[in-house]
Amino acid sequence: MWALLRVVLFEWVLARLGLRWLIGLLIAVPLALVFFVGIPTLLVLGAFAFLAWRWIRKRQSVPPTSAPQAP
Repeated sequence: MWALLRVVLFEWVLARLGLRWLIGLLIAVPLALVFFVGIPTLLVLGAFAFLAWRWIRKRQSVPPTSAPQAP
């Protein structure tokens, strides 16, 4: 009887520890995805947008040189 009680208590403790790990993983995995995937993606897209904005601004500030001259 005592052996059965010890097994049940031991399994209960293991189940609580496992549930704690499972809940921790359910919280940690999405945060890790945001951190390791989302932030670098935002940085790359931000750099691309900045370079495109700079290129467009430079093209608008240069006067056209191939315009035909008026007689």
